[in-house]
Amino acid sequence: IGVTERPTTPQSLQSIFEIELQDDTGKRIILSNLIGHVTAILFVNPYVTNQVDVTEKTISAYKPAEVSFILITPNSQALRSYLPSPTDNVSIVQHDYDGLKKLFGVPDCCERRFVFDTKGALKYDDYYVEDLIPRLNLLAKQNLPQLPFALIDSLNSLTAGHLSSVR
Repeated sequence: IGVTERPTTPQSLQSIFEIELQDDTGKRIILSNLIGHVTAILFVNPYVTNQVDVTEKTISAYKPAEVSFILITPNSQALRSYLPSPTDNVSIVQHDYDGLKKLFGVPDCCERRFVFDTKGALKYDDYYVEDLIPRLNLLAKQNLPQLPFALIDSLNSLTAGHLSSVR
């Protein structure tokens, strides 16, 4: 792993930096090459059901071109057994798990998630506190649809009953 910058606290990690990772298939990933894509780096413990479930839900909410996911885990084989076959936008990294936790400022006790925008700037990080999908939507799906006009038309068509008085 080649590193040119060594963030050691979440406060000092403000953008994607130059680091080379190796996924569990042997493929090399240079994080700075992901600039241009919304990127989520998720530290995932495969033995914590909530983390695996939330990770699976988050990944399945996006097409491969929308978000790149880097899953960093202490046991890639265990994590793969819980997730459907990853697509091209998902890389699972086990190599140097402890070193990567230190590099990203992740405490030994926990796992964290980091979201970077298309310019490589850190936009969000947490300890699996909330649903990540709305935050990724702000970055990956800029043109979210407004309230469907069909719903508005349906409400406007009500002329009798309790709903018409609410309208």
